[in-house]
Amino acid sequence: TLTGFRPVRREGVRVSLGGSLAVDLVLPLESVSAEAVVTAEAPLVSVVSNAIATNFGGEYINRQAVPRNYYQIITSAPGVNADSGTSGSAILAYGGTEERQNAFTMDGVNVADTGSGAHWVLPAIQWMEEIQIAGLGANAEFGGYTGGVINGVTKSGGNEFKGSLDIYYQPDSFTADNTEDAEDEEFKFEDYAFSLGGPVIKDRLWFFGSAEYWHEVTTPVGARDSSDRTLPRFLGKLTLAANERNRIFAMFEYDHVKNERRGIDGLTFPEATRKQDAPGVSFSVNWESVLSSSNFLNVKATGYDGNDDYLPYNGTATPGHEALYGLTGWGLVHSKTQELSHRHLISGDASWSLFKDGLFGKNDSHAFKFGALYEKASTTDEWRRNG
Repeated sequence: TLTGFRPVRREGVRVSLGGSLAVDLVLPLESVSAEAVVTAEAPLVSVVSNAIATNFGGEYINRQAVPRNYYQIITSAPGVNADSGTSGSAILAYGGTEERQNAFTMDGVNVADTGSGAHWVLPAIQWMEEIQIAGLGANAEFGGYTGGVINGVTKSGGNEFKGSLDIYYQPDSFTADNTEDAEDEEFKFEDYAFSLGGPVIKDRLWFFGSAEYWHEVTTPVGARDSSDRTLPRFLGKLTLAANERNRIFAMFEYDHVKNERRGIDGLTFPEATRKQDAPGVSFSVNWESVLSSSNFLNVKATGYDGNDDYLPYNGTATPGHEALYGLTGWGLVHSKTQELSHRHLISGDASWSLFKDGLFGKNDSHAFKFGALYEKASTTDEWRRNG
């Protein structure tokens, strides 16, 4: 507002997580009675910041024909790829050559593997309000990465009850089998998810919860059996508005991967595969306090605990060995190595953000952030060789 001019109001201005946006306002003279409403998409090239960033909002996740996999959606961003190797698919971002070069966070909390630095927590896409992938130009607080910063923002409830039921199903009959090798292959997929959010106390306390059952069966070319993978997972979140200036978030997540005959292929017999058993939990408590219009505090307590075990069906007493068969070469016919892995992480994070204009000159603008982080992590790996 300004004397002699009509007030101007801009609605629907969406600033993506970690992004900056320039919004130019032109105040028309009071005598002008005409009204113009202009709606336009934000420019692809930011005139405020040179940071590399891609954001996938809730509308994109809900409306696009995307894979039902959080880490596969990330590869839709320019400069991010999935590199399939002997140990599975790795996320490579912005020139990074290994997955551990990325920073994996959820609600701004470190959820990377404390041992390898790769991803550890397996979030569901229906939990997400927004998924952000940032690169060069990200704030200094995102240290320890030379690839990308991958962050998921979980949903929170509101004053209206809102929910969704998602069902995805692909039977084996939907997969082509028009070749001799494909006749014995199997591929089917099912995913059932229910989410609900709303008020516990209107204008004061809200909740969001989600439960999912994910199941996939695949038979690689030439394999003698199928890989059967299930993934149930749950998330609960409470948001408390203590007053106008203070808000507290509390989140708890659980996921449990079970994969029968992991590693099976045309050269590995079912008896030589392993069962993956990987339960895990994570939590986050976050307090935000707005001290004034130009500075605020943020205090977090976070952590996770989980296992990722690979168990041979025949134990470790029988030595593993390879044997010739047929005309196609060799095959692994006895147990692989047993691997028992445990990860644990507890962290505390406090930061103070301060915004100041006119510090050195009339038109300058500055943002400061001061903080401290304490992190205690442990990793345990036990490998038992066959025999």
